[in-house]
Order: sequence, then structure tokens, then C-alpha cells
Amino acid sequence: MSERQPSDFEARVQALRTDKSFIIQAPAGSGKTELLTDRILALLAGVTRPEEILAITFTRKAAAEMHARVLRKLRSGLSDQEPASAHEKNSWRLARAALARNEQQGWDLLNHPVRLKVRTIDAFCAQLVRSMPWMSAMGGMPGIADNPEQLYMQAARRLLEHVDHNESVQDVLLHMDIDLGSVERLIVDMLARRDQWLQETVNTEAAMTQLRIALTDVMEQKLDALAQAMPFSYAGELAPIARLAAASQAETAVCMLDALMDWDGVPLAGSVEALPQWHALSRLLLTGSGGLRKRLTVKEGFPPKSAHKQAMQEWLDAWQSDSEHWAGLLAEISNLPLEVLSERQEKIIRSLLETLKLAAAELTLVFREEKQVDFIEIAQRAALALGYTDDPTDMLLKLDASISHILIDEFQDTSQIQIQLVEKLTLGWSPGDGRTLFLVGDPMQSIYRFRKADVGLFLSVAREGINGLDLEKLVLSENFRSQAGVVNWVNQSFSRVFPEDDDLTLGAIRYTDSVAFNPEAEGPAVRLHPIYQPEDKDAQVVQAEAEQLTLDLVREALAANPDSDHPVAILVKARTHLGALMLLMQRHGIPVRAVELNPIRAEQSVTDLVQLVRALAHPADRVAWLSVLRSPVCGLTLKALTHLFGDSRDTVAFRLQTVLAREAEFAPLLGDEWPRLQRCARILLDRSHMTAETAFSSHVESVWRALGGYGVYAGDTAFADFQAVFDLLDRLAPYGDLNPADLEDALARLYSATNAQRRAVEIMTMHKSKGLEFEEVILYGLHRKPRSDTAPLLRFERNRNRLLMGPIKPKAAEETDKLSAMLGAMEKRRSDYELDRLLYVAATRARQRLHLVSQVQCKQGQVVDPPRGSLLSRLFSLFAFTPPAPQAPQEAATADADTPGLQGPVLSRIATHALTQLPVVSDRSVISGSAGTGWQFDDKYEASIGTVAHAWLARIGQDRMRGWDHARLQAAQDVIVRQLENEGLHQAQARSGAQRVCELLSRCVASEKGRWLLSHDQARQEWPLTSLDGKLLIVDVAISTDSGWLVVDFKTGVRREHEPQEVFEARMRETYQGQLQGYCERLSQIDGRTATAAIFALDTGDWIQFAPAL
Repeated sequence: MSERQPSDFEARVQALRTDKSFIIQAPAGSGKTELLTDRILALLAGVTRPEEILAITFTRKAAAEMHARVLRKLRSGLSDQEPASAHEKNSWRLARAALARNEQQGWDLLNHPVRLKVRTIDAFCAQLVRSMPWMSAMGGMPGIADNPEQLYMQAARRLLEHVDHNESVQDVLLHMDIDLGSVERLIVDMLARRDQWLQETVNTEAAMTQLRIALTDVMEQKLDALAQAMPFSYAGELAPIARLAAASQAETAVCMLDALMDWDGVPLAGSVEALPQWHALSRLLLTGSGGLRKRLTVKEGFPPKSAHKQAMQEWLDAWQSDSEHWAGLLAEISNLPLEVLSERQEKIIRSLLETLKLAAAELTLVFREEKQVDFIEIAQRAALALGYTDDPTDMLLKLDASISHILIDEFQDTSQIQIQLVEKLTLGWSPGDGRTLFLVGDPMQSIYRFRKADVGLFLSVAREGINGLDLEKLVLSENFRSQAGVVNWVNQSFSRVFPEDDDLTLGAIRYTDSVAFNPEAEGPAVRLHPIYQPEDKDAQVVQAEAEQLTLDLVREALAANPDSDHPVAILVKARTHLGALMLLMQRHGIPVRAVELNPIRAEQSVTDLVQLVRALAHPADRVAWLSVLRSPVCGLTLKALTHLFGDSRDTVAFRLQTVLAREAEFAPLLGDEWPRLQRCARILLDRSHMTAETAFSSHVESVWRALGGYGVYAGDTAFADFQAVFDLLDRLAPYGDLNPADLEDALARLYSATNAQRRAVEIMTMHKSKGLEFEEVILYGLHRKPRSDTAPLLRFERNRNRLLMGPIKPKAAEETDKLSAMLGAMEKRRSDYELDRLLYVAATRARQRLHLVSQVQCKQGQVVDPPRGSLLSRLFSLFAFTPPAPQAPQEAATADADTPGLQGPVLSRIATHALTQLPVVSDRSVISGSAGTGWQFDDKYEASIGTVAHAWLARIGQDRMRGWDHARLQAAQDVIVRQLENEGLHQAQARSGAQRVCELLSRCVASEKGRWLLSHDQARQEWPLTSLDGKLLIVDVAISTDSGWLVVDFKTGVRREHEPQEVFEARMRETYQGQLQGYCERLSQIDGRTATAAIFALDTGDWIQFAPAL
């Protein structure tokens, strides 16, 4: 790597001056953590005590990393050998100076690292509350709720229970058409963000006054911006046309342009008084979607062949390509209310404010009763513990005397209440007193608006400072992470995607270029991979192509980066955008490390375990007990369950006791099912291992182990999932007093364990990728549109430190409240800007290569604009798309004509002969160290795939391949899903299995050998024969040739990882020789001709010939 000096070297040197305060803008890959830790080392060399330095960040992971890196650098300073690289050399020198101070002051930091105060903001607030419980009004440190939403729900329900006693709550309910459930959910949502509104709405009258001022201010800002942006001569050109159009409309029932009837050609004023004219002008010029009109009708006031229609059309045509800016502003104006605040709006806003304040009061009572709070409450109480600007508490004075330097990481993610906390901590500071504030962040990476982060605060502090402190702004530009090709593309692209100017109100951030430290690598650094979807192409086919393409990219990345711990990552906007991609990776043997993507509750193994938990916790839970008996660990048939429990009103547990006691009666009735029932019932009813001290989780784990759960669901992932459930039980119900609702709520927030293998493809959301880096990054599903946000009960927006409020529209009303619509439009702009920043974060994770994978819709041979709100819509203008030429539509498979007949559902369970192989494990630690038992099943996932695939192959062969291709197979995927479900697979397995079946069938019909087998005139498909001993034989394909019979067996199994070809073929021959020999012998008996055999492996396309002597 080059040792050239970074382009921002001077800024980095300046940032280490310990006598000055800074706000640092540090773009992706610029080494901000390195700079922060170097700054801490520099400060340590000059303070009296290490506790004078307070470093704050926002996550425990980031705090731990910063703390560990400071210690690592300090330890490096113990060496007398100076490092070779420039940046390591600088850190080493700073560490040596810090260690010298450590020795001089007797800190003994390396043995007492706790003296380094690196905290999360939440931990720091909690420490303040613990230190002064009487000032924080909490009386002591309560617990932090794992699921605060339950507490919000309690408060909302309590409030609504007293609706008869409060007129404001009644008004809100009437406004929402007395939809209690909806109002409850909306109140819960507002309580979760009460830090954004509660403090400033305590005084309703003051809040309403501020609202009127803020509304007038923001409306005139928008109107003035529009007046300035309109074309120079628009008024004189449009006024006579508008008057004629208004007159034409006046002759009809509806006149939308009457406000322009007397327009004298003077440009409209940028004031609220001119708003009716601006509204009318927007109706004249714009369509309902906000674009400039392209055609005019009588409805808009333009009769056919009228002179003013011709004039208007010419004006519109002239501005069609140069109207985006002013037309966008005019469209925004159409959302502004005609009056600042109507009487109806004021009434409902007052009612909403009173209702929300009552809900907050109820929440305070719930907190006290439950002795639990959320982080918002902790932060608010911490601020209270510090007092006020004119009345600081002893705690604040103590902190003021003990803290000399504050460093804050990820400052772009700061919220309003956190800024207030910083303002209080620095209240007594003044320039030149030796105390410093060091704020580091990147507004271009502000992506946590849903956590109340406000990027406008970074801009505000950078411009105005805090408490009069002189904060010098430094901008880092060097990117040490990515190769030059990636950096250059990011610069060129995002300088066009990001807005041109900063905007504090809307959170708009202009782009700042980076400079690549690493040279450009060979080959394209960034590639777009469009998967086109013409009108006649099935969406599932396109989805399958995207998944296969991504699979190929992952394989290439893993091969290209053999020595990297993080070779490749797949990033998505939302978990739901992955589809079946993860299952496809796993099925092809690619190790996957998924970060909080798979809800643990969706795993079949966990579902079965949870049913056992519910059964043991609640003996009367009939569904849970029957589910356990039906699950693979017991495996009773529906017929057996009906015999045993169909007419019984006893609990399942009591009935099992009865059945065991009457073995002579029930054993003959159940036949082969009796040993299975007897074993499971004895395990489920056994309490001999329990004592008064036995934890409920230990009891469940013992039963699960005895039933064979660890064997049925073997593997590290399943084991880790089980342990997560047991740990959850220890927390929720240590002695069995389990609330099912609490269990479900807790499970909903747990995710399945991931692959711990070092070299795995890492799959996560773009938000989760922040701070990470990978050799190659695949941005997947860019075309997907996120779900729409639910409108809040009361919208809150800030404008120049004033609070704007807009009520939710009445439930029975068709039109949205104009005020709320205006605020909603502002929120949408904020959301779009954050979407740009999210793309920037995702793209800058790549070190070597960046891949953009997206489906692109086409219509009549032309690319269609992507859905608004999708990530692709933000990048669309950067690329030139070349869609394929339209093709004639092909016949799709239909369920009635093309669906092969299959057998009914088959139960998946432990095979009867395997019941005696149950593992005996004494404790969990032994289990985690074991390899697990390989259980045999009556039928497996692959067996179901084989059954369905063979049925479709027979159907295709009967048609002699006529009309069958990849598209037709993909169109039948829903049918295949249902067939696999009928085979006994659960929904998730059936979906992935259907893709696997389609993949195998497509490979077969695409291969030369497969087409020959399925189209041969002399081929017989799925030929049923009876052997001499009466057994039924089903021959996949039998072809009569001049030399005799050719018997071909289709196999859906896969070659093992790293298995050589010759070993694979030998294994196939050894496994299936007996079966194929039986087929050949039977065919030879028909006409005396010789029969030879072969296997056609659908997964690989291998043709495995057996010796003629067979």
C-alpha cells in the first residue's frame, strides 16, 4: 500500500490539538474511529485524571470497539520499536506520551481500564439517574423494559377505559369513527416518540400560539421560494389565458379557476394572502400527480379549437423539459391549507394534545407500578437530574468540575433531547478555559430517522456551535477503505443523487467528494445487473433469474477473495426483500451468516419446541399437546390422534394416563403406532426428575432431549435456537408461571442463529451494515418498494425550532387534512433524502467491487420507471437501460391441464426403527459438544422434491416436450408449492422446494440428453411393472432401441461438497445398482432382449452409465 500523505493530512493533524474544540465531518472509510482514539490518547497525555475525558457513542458495540482500540494502542506503546507505517507510527507516539502521563500520575490504566470513560448515551443517562434518584424523580434506578410497547399499550388502554370522563378523548374517538383498536395503536406509536413532542406541548395555549406563528412562517417560506422560481414572464403570458379559461369553466357546474378571474398580469405575491391564486394556478398548470400538463380539455377550461387553448398548449410545450424545479414547488403549494388554522383544525389539535398528555401521564403511572421504564424516560430524567440553565443542580456542578473533555461519535444520529443534554453538560464552559468538545460524524450517513435522529442538528451545530463554544469545522476526505474505482463511481453518482444544498428543516445534505487512498483495481468496480421483466414474462421467473444471478455473483466473490474474513455481503432495504435467496444459498452449500433476518419463530424446529413449552406450562392447552404428539418428535398420525382424543373431553395429559393404563385395549387399536405413543406419553408425563428447585427451562430441556428433539433437528443453528428459547424461559418464567402472550411477544423479537463459519456470505439489511466493510457488496432487490408508513395521530415537524402540528384525517373523510398533508409532504421529502443516504451507506461498504441487482419492468420494449420510493428510483437516472426486444407470449402451465397427479400428504417423523436410538445426554454442555445424531425419516425434504419432480417429468415426457420450456415451468410454481405442501412440507419448505423443483426441471429440458429422453418417440414414462414376486416397479424412462431396452432413472440428489466426479459416480452406482438391476431383469423377461441402465442426475446433468452386464 502506498505511503503517500493523505489529502486531508493537515485537518487530521489539526484535529489532535487538545486546546481546541472541533466538529468533524468524516465520510465513509475516512478512519473516524482511528481519529477519535488518537484524540483520546492525545488528551490522556495532558489531563490530571483519565475520568476527565468522557467519550460517548450510540451503541454498546461501538463503545466496546472504541474502548478496546484505545487499550490496544496503549499496549502497542509499551514496545520500544517504532512501527513502519505512518498512521501506526503516529498512534504509537501518542500512546507513548499517554503512558508516560499514566506512569507519572499513577493511574495504572492497563490494569484498571474501567477508568477510561467510554459510554453509550443510554448508559451515561442511566448513570446520572442512579447518582441522583431524588432529583430525577424516579426514587431509584428502575429496570429497562425489554418490550416497552407492552407498557405503552397498558397506558393507552387505561386512558380509553376512562373515555366517558374526558371530552378530549371523546372528540378523538369521534374523529376516528370510534375505532378503539386503531386509536389505541396510534396512541402507542405516539408514546414511543413522546420525546419529540411532550416537552413542548405541556402548555397547550403556548403550543397553539407557536403553531400559528410556525405555520405562517413555513407557508410564506414556500410561497416566497415559488415566487422566486417561477419563469420570468409567466404572469404576463398566463394571465389572459387564465382569465379566458376561468370564464369557460364558469359556464360549467365546477369552476376551479375563479381565483384567477381578475388576474391583472402582475406576478403573484409570495404571501399567504395570495394562496387562493397560487392554488388556482396549480390547477391550471399541473396534473393531479404534480407534473406539467401535456394536454388540455374542456374540464380545465379549454374548449376545442379555442385560441386560448392553442396559446396555453404552446406555453406548456415550451416549458415541458425545463419545469421540474418550479413545477415541483407549485405542486407543494397545492397541499397548503387556504387558511393558517381553521376552527375545526384547532379544535381537534387541542383534543389530540390533551389526549396525548393524558396518555403520557398514564404511562408514568404504569412505569411506577411495573418498576420498568424505556430509554426515553431515562434520558428525560437524566436531563431533569442536571437541572435548568438558570438553576443547575449539584450533579451538574459536580460534572462541570470533573469533566474537561467530551467526545461524541456518530454525532449525525443525535436527537433533540440528546443535544439538550450536551448543552447542559457544557453550560459552564467558555472559550479558552481548557475544556474541549469534539464531535465526529457524517451527515451523509444519517439513516436513523426512525430512532428520532435529526441530521439537521449536525448542520445547526456546525453553523452555530453549542453554548457559544467556538467549534471549528474540519472535513476529512481521504477514503482508506475502497479502491479508487469504487470511490470515483460513488463521487460521480451521489453528487447527482444528493440535493444541491443543505436544508436544516428537511434534512437535506449535499454530497462531499472523497479521495481514494487505494489505487484502482483491474476490471469494473461497479456493475449494474438488470433483470428485465417484459409484460409477458412471469414475475416468478424474473425473481428466480435474479436469485440465480446473485448466487453466481456470490460464488465468484468467494473464489476471488479466498483469504478474506469478509469476502462478500448481500444487502437489502428490508428483510422481506430477500425472498427465497437465503434458502437458495443454503441449498447450494454456501455458508450464510444472516444478521437478524430470520425470525426464530419461523423455524419449524422452534415452533415444535414452543408447542412443547406451552403444553408443559399449561396442561389444559389442548392444541399445544396435540401439536407435540403430531410433530416429528412423536409423529402420531391424524388417524391415531382421532382414535385417542376425538371424542374425549378430558385434558390430553389425563387422557394419555388413561390410555397407558389400558394398554390391552389401545395397543391393538393403534397397531404400529402404539410403541410411538407409549414412548412419547411416558416422557411427557414423567415428573420424576423434578424437584422444588428445578427451573422450568431445565424441565422443558430434559423432556425435549428425551423426545429426541436434538436429534430430529440436528445442527449448530438449531441447537443455538433451542438455547435461545431456554434462556428466554429463564427470564420470563423461571418456575413455569408462563404468560403465553409474553412468550409470543418475546419470540417475535428473537432471530434464528447464523452460520459461525469464517468465510460465509453475510446477509443483512443496509441499516445493519453501517460501520462494516466487505471485499464485494451486492445490493439486492433495489426495485422493491417499501411499505407505506402509517399516518400518526398527530404529525410533528420542526421549522426554525418551532413545532408544527397536523392532525390525522377523520376516519370517515375522503380528503386528507391540508395541514397534515403539508406536513406529510415534508416528511416524504425527509424520507427521500434519507433513502439517498442509505444507498450511500450501502455502496460505501465495498472495498473492491459493488454489484447492483434489480428487476426492471418493461412495457412495449421500453423500460418503465421504477416504483416511487424504491432504491432503484433514486439511481435510475444514472444508468442507460437496454431492454430485450418484445417476444410473442408463450402458453403458461395451468393447474387443471398440466398438474401431475400425486399422492396425499405424508407425515414427516422419526422412523419407527430409530426410536431405540435416542441419545442420552446429561446436560446442555455435552449436547453443544456433540456431533448430533443423524436421524432417519420416513420421508425427507429431498424425497418430497424427488416425488414432485418425477411426476412433472412424466407429464413433460408424455407431451414429448411440446410446449415445455423454462418460462412454462416457472409459471407452474404455485401449483408445485401446493403439491409439496400436500407431501407434508410446511409453507417455507414448500416455497424453497418449488424453486428447487423448477430449477431441476429447467436444467433437464435445457440439456441435450434431457430433451432426448423426454421427447423420444419410443420412450415410456413412469412405466408401472409388477415383478415376479408381486412388487410394484415404477420405471422412470424405458426406451426400446435396436439393441434392446435402455432403462433411465432420474435422480434429484446433489453431489456432495468437494466430492470428485469419479467418487460421485461410483457412489451412485453402488447405491442404485440393485434397484436398476431389478428394472433391467423385469424388462428382459418381457421380450428376452438385453436391458442396460443409466442414471441421469438432474442437478449436475451427469449421465452415469451402468455396465451392460447389469
